[in-house]
Parts: sequence; structure tokens; C-alpha cells
Amino acid sequence: KNVIDTIVPRKESTGRDLVAMIANICQNPDAHAKNENENICSDGRRIWISWSNHGLRDDSGTVVEILSVGNDITEKKQAEQRLHMLATAVENASDHIVITDAQGIIQYVNKATCTASGVPAEEIIGHNFFFPQVKTSTPTTLLEDIWATVSSGKVWSGQLLNRTRTGTDMVLEAVITPVKNQSGAVVNYVSVSRNKTRENQLEQQLHNAQKMEALGTLAGGIAHDFNNILAGIIGYIEVAKDELPANSPIHHHLNNVLALSDRAADLVKQILTFSRKRVGERSIITMNDILKEALDLLRLTTPASIQIVANIAEQPCTVYADPTQMLQLVMNLCTNAVNAMENKSTGTLTISLSTETLSAEDAMAYHHITPGEYVMLRVSDTGKGIAPDIIDKIFDPFFTTKEIGKGTGLGLSVVHGIVKEHGGAIRVESTLGKGSLFTIVLPLARHNHAVQCKKEPDVATLFKGTGKILFVDDEESLTDTYRQMLERLGYTVTTAHNGTEAWKLFSDRPASFDIIITDQTMPGMSGCELVKKIKQIRPDIPIILCTGYAEWVTPDPVAYAGIAAFLEKPVPITTMERNIRALLTRQRAASR
Repeated sequence: KNVIDTIVPRKESTGRDLVAMIANICQNPDAHAKNENENICSDGRRIWISWSNHGLRDDSGTVVEILSVGNDITEKKQAEQRLHMLATAVENASDHIVITDAQGIIQYVNKATCTASGVPAEEIIGHNFFFPQVKTSTPTTLLEDIWATVSSGKVWSGQLLNRTRTGTDMVLEAVITPVKNQSGAVVNYVSVSRNKTRENQLEQQLHNAQKMEALGTLAGGIAHDFNNILAGIIGYIEVAKDELPANSPIHHHLNNVLALSDRAADLVKQILTFSRKRVGERSIITMNDILKEALDLLRLTTPASIQIVANIAEQPCTVYADPTQMLQLVMNLCTNAVNAMENKSTGTLTISLSTETLSAEDAMAYHHITPGEYVMLRVSDTGKGIAPDIIDKIFDPFFTTKEIGKGTGLGLSVVHGIVKEHGGAIRVESTLGKGSLFTIVLPLARHNHAVQCKKEPDVATLFKGTGKILFVDDEESLTDTYRQMLERLGYTVTTAHNGTEAWKLFSDRPASFDIIITDQTMPGMSGCELVKKIKQIRPDIPIILCTGYAEWVTPDPVAYAGIAAFLEKPVPITTMERNIRALLTRQRAASR
């Protein structure tokens, strides 16, 4: 009773009914021979005690005394708690943790390891971590180097590749540490690794984006000068052709030079396209028409050994896009597919077009798109396929597996740039020896009457005309060639080599000119600055702005600035003449 009276006040602090507990021990000490509980000392400390309870009985077997011996097991309990906390933390850690014995045999793996690999723990435990019997993505030589390092008692850190049950590879940033006993002998190895696959993919995407941005900056910088040079070359060739007799055999050679110049101009446009430095005019178009036009071209150029299969949906597959770029996208993909089958005796090029609604789960297969309605373009071939070690490089600019002279390496880069510019996504699946499948996803645009995508051909006919032209360009070769060509057509041409010179000529006699043709990028005064000053004196005069490269140019700002037409260099004389004639005809009709 004295003992009970002494400890009862501790009842609420310990949370136990001590009276009932002691009564139970007294009634049946054998059932409580061992007991552990937390106790509170007089100074407030909490300690754990392991009790051994013995009942002392009289001759009749009645318990007359209880002998309780207590041992302080606080440190043991604390160690168990720490061990439990550590085990829980390791088991539930997001990092992959593997523990092996001294020979490298796996003894433990945590949940994160099993979840990421898709392999249960019982199938992993018992295998050798450093010398696996199954094929692994990590090179054998690297595993041997790791074993040599850790078995000598040193810590190893670096990247490993772990193949999951689905066959994909994970990139792991790992640290493998030897665990030693008190005598210094290694008894275990602990590997702690983190899945860096997604991080590496993002780093690669950033690296690719930086490369594209750098190349785009370079392309934008050289486009103006390069196109000016091409414009001069084309101009002089056209002047030379005009001076030659109609039956001269030299016409054939000059036409070849013109064709090569056009290819060079297209090359600059392709660079600007995939670097997203060139924006075309967009409208709602049907991809059905684009594919029909592309198929007409493909059937003319594809070898007879390659069969073309088209599965085009009957319903309109409409997108808000630049029709020229969409045609270029389809042609580049199909040409790439045909080239992949060029060394085969037979092959099949399959082109499919449909509309699909992508769920959130479906959209995850394509980066950076949201669930919704999309136009799906699929181009597949039965060619040689793409090797796994280069499939991530195929969209890099100037990367090509073709021989020198057989490709620029821009085809798929241009496709990538066009798709991204139009808010879409691209996915590649390939098997060596069996072929490849490219899937293009573009946002579906709703419209009842989609415009047609075919462009009017450039008419090569030149017409004689009359009128006084002020032609402004800082490239002397351009002012010289266009002056000669336009004068041959009957126009009176005055040239200026910069904006300041042009402004002086115009301000001295503003009524002496019927139309202004000016370059945009010039020293001292730009084309747009010149236009503003001219319009203050003669708001009615038509002005054509020419440029080798102007990223900022869009239809609204051009119209707002009072510019009647915008022409991108190099400008063929047929295009220049047609614009001059149309603007002067409109001007004269308005004056009447």
C-alpha cells in the first residue's frame, strides 16, 4: 500500500494505471515475469526499465511477496528508436539505396529502387551488384573500375545506367561507400543514387535550345549580307542574259547559276526557319490539301521500287499555319524516309493524316503539349532505321549520316523548327533494320471554309513600263544591276547608296519620283526612318521596302508605316517588275 500510494501520483504523467498493473502482477506474477515500461525519475527524466518479476509463495502456494528487479535499458531503447527511424527513412527515401555484403552480393534494396526499376526486391537480393549475371546498360569495364576502387576502401562517385523491366535506361548519379568494422575491414558496401534521367533530358533540351539560339543569331546576322550578295549575283546574271542573243548556249549555264543561287537563298531561309527567326504568313489551311500536293511531287521524284501508301482522313484536318512551311515539313519528312530506303530493293512509304483527341495521359507522350484536339501526321518507312546512339541527335542542325555532298543536315532540323513554331510536337520511333515512324502533332483549328494552300507560280514574263523610280540600297552592286534591268524595261531610275543621300534627293524635288524602292538596313538612316520622312511630304507616294533579313517585319507594322509592299531579298526582277507595275497602276487610277 505504501508503494502504491507513492507512485499513484505519477499515473497521469506515465499514462498507465499503476494500481491495476501492480494488482495484476500480484495476482499472476508468472504472466508478468518480464515487463518493460517507461518511468519518470524524481528529477523529471524519463527512463526505460526492463523488469523481472518473481512471486514468492508460502507453503500453500499463495503469493506473499513480489520481487521485482529492474535494469535501466534507456540507451538500448534509444538505439532501437534511432535504428527504427533510420530504417524507416532509408526504406522511404526517394533516392535508390542498395546494400551489399563484402563480396558485392545485394542484401537490401529500398522501395524507391524497386519502384523505379519495376523489379521486386526478392528478384534483386542475392545478385552481385558489381558483376551482374544479367546484361546491364553500364559497361563491364566501368563496373570493374568501380569494384577496384571500393574494394580498396575508397569511395566511388559517378553515373551509372540501370535498365528497367520495360527496357528503358535510367541515368543514376551514384555514390558507393565501403562500410568498415572496428578493425578496419570492409563488411558492406552502400550505394546511394538519384535518378537523373529527366534532369539529363532537360539539360540536353536546354543545350539544344542554346545551340539553336546561337545558330539563329548567327543566321540572322549573316542573312542580310548574304542575301544582298545573292541579289547582286542574280541581278548581274539577269542583265547578262538580257544582253545575250536568245539562241546563245550561254543561257543554259546562266540558268544553272540562277538555280544554284535560288538554292542558296532557300538554305538561308531554312536556317532562319529552324532557328525560329523567320515567320511566314499564317492562315487556316487544310493539311489534306497540303498532303495531296506533296504526294503529287513525291510520285514524280520517288523511285519506282518504293511504294507510296496514303491514308488521308476524309474530314478536313485544319491547322493555323504557314502553308509553305507545312509543305516543306511534309516534303522534308518524306524525302528523309525515301533516303532511308535508297539502298533497299523495295520499300514502303506510308503517310497518314487524321484528327485525334489527346487525353492527359496521351499528351504525356509528347513534350510541352496539353490535352485537346490535334491533327496527327504520321510518316513511316521500311528503311534501315535509326541507331539508338544517334536518335537524340537527328534534329541537331547540320547533323547527317549521309555522305559529303548528299545532304546539308538541315532537313529534320527544319521540321523540328516548323513544328515548334506552330505549337506542335514531334515523336520518333525506330527499330534498326525495320524502319522509322515520325509522328507530328499540330493543334486543330476550326474553320468552315479553309483557304487553299497552293501558291501562284512566278510568271517569268516582263512588261515594259514607264515611271520615275528612286532606288535606295547601300550595296552598289544592287543599285547598279537593278538600275540596268529597270531602265531596260522603260523606267527612269535614280539611285542612292544610303538613306541620307536618298532623303536629300527626294526633299530637293519630291515631285520628281513616282515610286520609292528602298533597303531597310542601311548606315545612318534605316529604310523605315526614310519612309517616315518621305510620307510627311508625300503621303500618297507608293514605297516598296526590301530587306535581306528583318525579323520584326509583319503585315500590320509594315502597313502602319506607310509601306505599300515588302519584298525579301534576293528579289527576282519578275517579282520586282510585277510589284512596281501594280503599285503604279493603282496610283495612276487613284489620281484620275
